[in-house]
Amino acid sequence: MRGIQQFALAAACAGALAWPAAMAASPKVSFGAAPAGDTSKVANRIIKENFDACKNVTSAKRLHDGTIMAKCAGSDFRVFTAFKRDEGKTIEVALNCTVLKKRLDVDC
Repeated sequence: MRGIQQFALAAACAGALAWPAAMAASPKVSFGAAPAGDTSKVANRIIKENFDACKNVTSAKRLHDGTIMAKCAGSDFRVFTAFKRDEGKTIEVALNCTVLKKRLDVDC
């Protein structure tokens, strides 16, 4: 009986470890470039929709991957899109890189 219990535990652990890998192979969200258009206007619109403190983007640059790095209200932002596969829709995202760096020590 002990051998069967050990096998069952090993099988359960193997299944649990395989699950994240399966999820990574078919993500529910994929990330992409910021919307096309004037870089400053696109960044300004998306950042302002997500962060009330931003009144006007002071600089914006489209990067090689199509995302935008922008500065507003003393903070750095990364602007991009995210496609939610299960809903079939794309959303526009502004990530506050300054806060991310301060709280998690992660660069955008």
